[in-house]
Amino acid sequence: MDIHENNTDYEFKTYGMYSLRYLNREYNGDVILGYRDSTGVTQGFTPTEIVDGTLTTFANGDHVRVKTWYDQSGNGNDATQTSRFNMPPIVISGSLMTLGSTGLPAVDFDGTNDFIPLNSALPDIDTGNCSSFCVGEYDGTNLNPAEMMLSLGWTNNAARWYAPFNFNDEFIFGYNSTWNEQTIDQNDTDTHLFTAIAGTDQGNWRCFLDGTQQGTATRSSRASGGTYGIGGADNVSNYALNGRVTEVLVFDGDCSTLRTAIEKNINDYYNIF
Repeated sequence: MDIHENNTDYEFKTYGMYSLRYLNREYNGDVILGYRDSTGVTQGFTPTEIVDGTLTTFANGDHVRVKTWYDQSGNGNDATQTSRFNMPPIVISGSLMTLGSTGLPAVDFDGTNDFIPLNSALPDIDTGNCSSFCVGEYDGTNLNPAEMMLSLGWTNNAARWYAPFNFNDEFIFGYNSTWNEQTIDQNDTDTHLFTAIAGTDQGNWRCFLDGTQQGTATRSSRASGGTYGIGGADNVSNYALNGRVTEVLVFDGDCSTLRTAIEKNINDYYNIF
């Protein structure tokens, strides 16, 4: 993919790039910092080490949780969960968690209190100039209460960015003052790519499911606030995700001209649609 802050030919920079694969040719470090339950020992892992047995050997039959999801953009906006009780696992009882349809590794959220906050890592999101791409799947359907996969803004300042959540037989995207700006009459446990983009090139806000546009809204720039992140919103237990996430990309501008290329890169790897 290789989109990062130093690419001067784009009218935006990267807020954060979180994945279990490499996305940036200039980044070759660890993609996660794992925390082993029984001992509290931490160790960093590269994409190769996640799948070649190094991670499960480290687990030694135990749970390994994601303490830090490293930002590959070059900005150092690493996402960290400081509470052991709220770290989502990537290994459970020695077994690597994977996306069901792909067999590729994923971070597993328990639907109770697993949450990776992004409000500290990405505190200055402008909802009028933002793009997000999220790869994940839900463990259930017809959910009530709702389960948030990715939030980049909460009710503070009416600066919502829900991309997406699952509630009562629908995938739902929220934007600014409207919690259900776009509802999609579909929900399942398949792996999906969820995309949302707002900006001046596009001229509005749009959301996409697996590369297909679902709806639009009037663009408005508002400053994000509150608690938001991967696997929930507002706090560690509100709208808690029971599902798995493997990649989240957030840009501080309108990626509409590159959306097809970004989504192709993602789909070529995960074979989602």
